[in-house]
Amino acid sequence: MNAALDLAAQGYHVDLVEKESELGGTVAKLHRLYPLCSCCKAANRATLCKLHPNIRAWTESSVVRIFGSAGAFQAVIAGPAGETSVDAQAVILALGVEPFSPQAYDTYAYAAFENVVTSIELEWLQKPVGPFQGVPKRPSDGQPPKKVAWLQCVGSREINKCDAPYCSAVCCMYALKEAVQLKDALPEAETTIFYMDMRTHGKGYERYFDQAKEKGVRLVRSRIHSIEKAAGTEDLVLEYVDENGTKQAETFDLVVLSVGLRPSAELQQLAEMLGVVLSEDHYVASETFKPCETNVPGVFVCGGAAGPRDVHQSVVEAAASVGKVAAMVKGVSGNGAGASFRDVSGETPAVGVVLSLCPSKLPEFEALLNPLADFIKGLPGVSFVERLDLHDGSSLGRLAERMKTGAVNRLVYASCTPIMHQELIESAMKEAGLNPSLYEFVDLRTLGTTPVELPRLQNLFRTAVLKARMLEPLTYAKVPVKKSALVIGGGLAGMQAALAFAELDVPVTLVEKKDRLGGHAHKVRSAWKGESVQDLLKSTIDKVTQNPKITVMTSAEVVGARGFAGNYISTVLQGGQKKEVEHGVVVLATGAHSLKPQEYAYGQHPEVYRWSDFTKKMIDDPNAFRSAQCGVFIQCVGSREPQRPYCSRLCCTFAVRSAIDLKAMNPDMDVFVLYREMRTFGERERIYKEAREKGVVFIRYDLDSKPEVSVENGRLKVVVTDPILGRPLALTPDFISLQTAILPAQVTDLAAYYKVSLDEDGFFAESPAKMRPVDGETEGVFFAGLALAPKPVEESLAEGWAVAGRAMRLLSQDVMLVGGAVAEVDPDKCAVCLTCVRTCPFHIPFIDSQQGHAFIDPGLCQGCGMCVSECPGKAISYRRLSDDHIAAMAQSLLRSAVQ
Repeated sequence: MNAALDLAAQGYHVDLVEKESELGGTVAKLHRLYPLCSCCKAANRATLCKLHPNIRAWTESSVVRIFGSAGAFQAVIAGPAGETSVDAQAVILALGVEPFSPQAYDTYAYAAFENVVTSIELEWLQKPVGPFQGVPKRPSDGQPPKKVAWLQCVGSREINKCDAPYCSAVCCMYALKEAVQLKDALPEAETTIFYMDMRTHGKGYERYFDQAKEKGVRLVRSRIHSIEKAAGTEDLVLEYVDENGTKQAETFDLVVLSVGLRPSAELQQLAEMLGVVLSEDHYVASETFKPCETNVPGVFVCGGAAGPRDVHQSVVEAAASVGKVAAMVKGVSGNGAGASFRDVSGETPAVGVVLSLCPSKLPEFEALLNPLADFIKGLPGVSFVERLDLHDGSSLGRLAERMKTGAVNRLVYASCTPIMHQELIESAMKEAGLNPSLYEFVDLRTLGTTPVELPRLQNLFRTAVLKARMLEPLTYAKVPVKKSALVIGGGLAGMQAALAFAELDVPVTLVEKKDRLGGHAHKVRSAWKGESVQDLLKSTIDKVTQNPKITVMTSAEVVGARGFAGNYISTVLQGGQKKEVEHGVVVLATGAHSLKPQEYAYGQHPEVYRWSDFTKKMIDDPNAFRSAQCGVFIQCVGSREPQRPYCSRLCCTFAVRSAIDLKAMNPDMDVFVLYREMRTFGERERIYKEAREKGVVFIRYDLDSKPEVSVENGRLKVVVTDPILGRPLALTPDFISLQTAILPAQVTDLAAYYKVSLDEDGFFAESPAKMRPVDGETEGVFFAGLALAPKPVEESLAEGWAVAGRAMRLLSQDVMLVGGAVAEVDPDKCAVCLTCVRTCPFHIPFIDSQQGHAFIDPGLCQGCGMCVSECPGKAISYRRLSDDHIAAMAQSLLRSAVQ
């Protein structure tokens, strides 16, 4: 859905094919996405996809034949109406994933015991619209469970019963999420998660893990073999061996199987038709350094079709796929704000009222429609009342035409959650030649369907019509979009973003504060499969420096910026000279660096390395450690601790990859990895297995019993307690690699220049985290690479393409509208008290020293209204909702409005 919407926003026609009756895939079945946000975000996108004039959504449909080549594909879509042939220039495979069916585990008795449910089934039980209104109950007796267990890795990290050697990457987080949600709904309930490794490796995930434990979620490191039923009851008994080696037995009311992910059943058939190669795990195979690409030109992949992915990474890849499609197809412009508005300032307010009912309101609401419509028709200023359900993109055209023929200059739109339709309704108003600010809505979602609701509905519509009559057309200025980009940071993510823009025919300026391009990648030897990052780095630098559309500025730094999306001017300092760069969008790819630790004898012995120094030595001298007899990797050095409660994501994979390469170089070398949780997520689980098979020894430690490193007579000594043996082990390594935390760059000034925020760990904060993972809070600002959070090379490359894909929504426009529902300052009333400057959460107002009053840039104002309410002199107004509006609406709701 995200890929379709981003392409449609750039002016492309999209055929979106979905086998289910509704759009949304697996996410639509969930109660919530991490951490708290409701899955209505997916519902919102489903609605937009159905209604967007550039998207044709085919539900209950599948592609039965597809052939052709890049630029000239033809697909046959089979659906309820039969078969239809469509043409396409490119194909994106976004078939998603399916949950593993636990029936293969006969010892878990999923089919036999009612109170054994899957994680997906629990999500439905937790939904407010589910069978129990958000309070989970046992299927056997309908009683709220008092003691619930989650069993992890059901259908993952398993080759005997399910042929899935990989980690599904999402199960640990959703188990924690479900346990926390259950504790919120049933505070007295006991929740226990049985797990092997707790893989909370995403941005903010570790902090959520800590919070779950604080809320009382219990964790037991054990893989459960079987589930038995307690005699004479529907309760369930789990037997297991705890970490002390003691056999335990516990009884639970409900057991949840955290099922893993499987590729879509249709993927293999579609791949065969297209000639797309699949991986050994039956996902679409992509080269590590070419994310979202397949072996077939013109065919791209994103999300679960490419491998086990969480929502965040799936959405990043969707945007990256869009960028690659746009680079291949080219030539389409959305043209943005090309329409002109009819001047209605001298006209008597004439209001059209449109009621749009979703299926959940039918048929009970039908009985209220006629009396409600009769009431609305009698309100002053109403020109027409019409029922117009928005089912598809053609509905918008009908709405625009009705506004034209109905001779109206205001609109009241009523539906369930109309804010979801705002973008589309405003688009229809523009098409009808009306200023989109002349629009008010009524939300029907919280209203019932019984006759007693009629008076309440009448109050709401009387008030909405009154508000619509009082609305004034807000001022919009048409501003040409500067079709160029500024990328700050010349690491792999920044260079990939620059190359992506160049492929999209967008001129780009690349600013790097150091004297060479490459950033952090100069200290990365290989990717997780073993591919050379140094070869990639060299070729990428060559491409960047030789591309005529890219202007490279090294030893340079951005020292100021002004403007807004589509119209930025940034000041770059280079060689003592300041240069102003005009651009429409900016990408912040400022990278990160590794922590210098104060522990583990770092700095006391030359053979104790940070991981970045260790791999740099291997880059400079591939045989540097060939003769070593023993090596130790210590994980989580400075990560996942109170001062840095986040996982650095790439450290476990780095240690395992390095250990395999060392064993290949010298099979007799003893290699030890001392870890807290082994987070080889996704298909990286394969190299974890390979390392164990090659003889790499993994020893787990806890935060309260860290390994001890000392230097004795010039030799290194490591003492670590083995949790299995229950006793300390002494190791005498020739070298130690410390996998130190990834720290964010110092970017406070850049965040202030471009009006974006940093998260509590100092990385850039995306907005919002799930559905716009590379966008900043301020439109036109994007992030890529380590500037957002620690991540491996391939994810940084995907984000480089993703920012280009997202930015083209703006850069494909010729002009854009600036202004509208924003705060405005009356200079004669402004006392320069600085209240607005201090109040604005977006830091937009400032004091114009030449004019002598506060100034609020209409291109930057977010329209939150906080400065309006705080200004002591009433010098700031918000014409969309003035004091007069509020007073009149209050009177109307109290049934005392003057008609």
